[in-house]
Amino acid sequence: MKTLMLVSIIFVCLLSWGSVFFLRQRLHPLEIFACYLFYTTLLQQSFTILTLNLHLFEMTDGVAVMIPIKLMGLSFYPIVNLWLLSFLGSRRIRLRYKFLLVIPFQLLLVGADFFHGWAGYIKVNHWSIIHGEVRHLVLLSLALLFMAGYRNLLRKERITA
Repeated sequence: MKTLMLVSIIFVCLLSWGSVFFLRQRLHPLEIFACYLFYTTLLQQSFTILTLNLHLFEMTDGVAVMIPIKLMGLSFYPIVNLWLLSFLGSRRIRLRYKFLLVIPFQLLLVGADFFHGWAGYIKVNHWSIIHGEVRHLVLLSLALLFMAGYRNLLRKERITA
C-alpha cells in the first residue's frame, strides 16, 4: 500500500512539473523561479515550525517517510500555488472570480496535507482543517505580496511590460 501511495505521489509531482511548461505562458520565467523559491522556503519553514517547535505534527519513524513529504513540498505545493498566483495576478479575471478560485486551490492544498496524515507519513496532533486553511492562506498572502513586489521590480528594471 505504501508503495502504491509513493508511486501516486511521484506521478502527481511529475504532472505538476509538466504543467510548468504551460505556466510559462502566464508568468515570466523569472517570476516562476523567484515565486517558487520564495513559496518553497515559506512552506518548508512553516512545516518545520509546526513539527519541531509546536509539535502539531510528528514524523513517523524512518527516512522513507520523508521522501513523499519532501517531494510534495518541493513540487506539488509550490506549483499549485504558482498556478493560483498566476490566476490571481491576471488582469483578465474579475475580482469575484479570483476569490472563488482561491477556494478549490486551498481545498486541494489542505487535502494534500491531510493525505499525509491518512497515509501514515505524519501523526497529526490538535490540527484541524481550519488550521490548514489558515496556514495556506497566510502563505498565499505572503506569496502574493512577494509576487506584487517582484513584478514591480521587474517593471522598474524594464524586464517585463
